[in-house]
Amino acid sequence: MSLEAPPPRQRCYSKIHPELPVHHKEGLDYLIYRIGKESVDGGITKEAFISVIDEVVLHIQGHDHHRGLSLEEQHMQLHEVFNTFDKEHKGVVQLGVLSTGLHVILEGTEEEKIDFAFKGLDHNGDGMITKEEFLTFFKHYFMAKCSIESTTLSEERWKAISNHLTMTFRASDTNKDGTVDVQEFIRAVKTDPDHPFCLVLDSFGALTTPLKSPRGGRSPAMRPVNPRVAR
Repeated sequence: MSLEAPPPRQRCYSKIHPELPVHHKEGLDYLIYRIGKESVDGGITKEAFISVIDEVVLHIQGHDHHRGLSLEEQHMQLHEVFNTFDKEHKGVVQLGVLSTGLHVILEGTEEEKIDFAFKGLDHNGDGMITKEEFLTFFKHYFMAKCSIESTTLSEERWKAISNHLTMTFRASDTNKDGTVDVQEFIRAVKTDPDHPFCLVLDSFGALTTPLKSPRGGRSPAMRPVNPRVAR
């Protein structure tokens, strides 16, 4: 049976957050529909995910440099978003997992976005981020960055980066138990905008350009919500 685009739904989000557009839900439904069309056996690859986002979200008139970022930089952020879903680093994410995550990124509260980012780093889901989980996530991040930039991540370069990341991780581990729990994570992202944890949250902004609607138009512009700024 063919996968049909869902009918447009009128739903106003202005009472939840004034920056979300009236047709935001319609745009999100269409985005998930387009991702579903590219899926194979219920999953989608990183390459297909970025291609769909590139088509539906990024290549919109006048938005090729959304938020002052080049298309290459936005693609780098999309690698980060996908890696948040792809905890096993298999290069494939199931549609159900992706759909749930996109709803959080595009419709969730500030607290839900922060919690989602934390869980993206918590590989085994035990409620704690270990140094190994932290370094593994960022090694994949820098490998993807080098791939996009056509450079290589040498052993010497990674050693220097990992040493810096280790120091940052230890500073975030305020109770010195060798892990970072959700409260320590929240404290880090809310007090230090340059913390590596913030890269995960900042990457969500790559998805907050206006979304094309199923009828070929586009939803009203929506500005990204910064999860680290308290209301």
